[in-house]
Amino acid sequence: MIRCKKPLFLLLLLPTLIKCSVAGDLISVRVQDSFNLSAYFGSYTLCEAVKLCHDMGQGILSRDALSAIRAGSEFRDAVGNGHNWWIGLVDALNERNTSRDGWMWIEDGTYTNATEGDPIFFSKEPDNRKGSNGEDCAAIDSSYIYAFDDICVSKYNALCYTSDGDTVPPALISGSIFVSFTKALILTYSQLDPGCSIDVSLPNMTLLACLGKCLAIPHSDCVGLYWNSARRQCILLPYFDAAVQLDYGTNEEKLLWEKFLKK
Repeated sequence: MIRCKKPLFLLLLLPTLIKCSVAGDLISVRVQDSFNLSAYFGSYTLCEAVKLCHDMGQGILSRDALSAIRAGSEFRDAVGNGHNWWIGLVDALNERNTSRDGWMWIEDGTYTNATEGDPIFFSKEPDNRKGSNGEDCAAIDSSYIYAFDDICVSKYNALCYTSDGDTVPPALISGSIFVSFTKALILTYSQLDPGCSIDVSLPNMTLLACLGKCLAIPHSDCVGLYWNSARRQCILLPYFDAAVQLDYGTNEEKLLWEKFLKK
C-alpha cells in the first residue's frame, strides 16, 4: 500500500493542512491550489495510463499541470523521490529524433517550443536512444520533475489531473453527435506504432462502418483513423494523432491508404 508521505503527528493534529489523501495504490494531491492530481502507482504503458485517466474522468498530465508541480513541493512530498510517471507528451506523429520542439501535448493538441524559458526535458533529453523512431512518449522523474523520452510500451506510473477551471473533466468533453471527419496527409507509412492504435478490420468492412467504430470509442477518445479500401483495413487512433505501420503489397495498394481526422 502506498502511504501519504507526511509525518503522522501532522496528519493527526493538522489534517486540514494536509493536501494528500490515500486510497489503495492512489495518492491524491492538491497542487498550487489549482490542480488536483491523481497519482496511480502501478505498471502502465502510456496508452494504458491515458485510458486510466480518461476512465476516471481526468486527463493525463498537461503542460500547465506540470508547471504547477514544479512551482511547489506538494507532489514530491506526497509521492516521494525516484518514481517515474507518464505525462501527456508524445512524439508519435512526425519523428522528432532528439529535437525538443514539435512534441505534442495530448489533452489540448498544442506543441512544445524549444525557445520557451521553462524547459521540459533533462539537459540531454530527448535522446531517442532506443531507435531512430522508437522513443515517442515522455515521462518525468519525481525527484527532479524533468522529462525523458522512452518507448511508449515501457511500464511506469500514471499521473492524471483535473483543474479548477474545468467545468467538465478534460477527457469527457464531447462534441455534437454529428461529428465530421476531414482527410489528412499521411506523413509516413513505416513509423513505429506507439501502441494505442486498434485494428478493427473485418472482411466486409466499409469506410462508413470504420467511421462508426471510431465514434463508438468511449469518451470521444478516437481522434481519427486509417482506411484502405482494397485491404478492407480500418485502424483507429485513440487519444492522439499518430503514425502507424501501414501494410501494402503493391504501390497501387499503398496509394489506397487514406487518413481521416475528426474536425
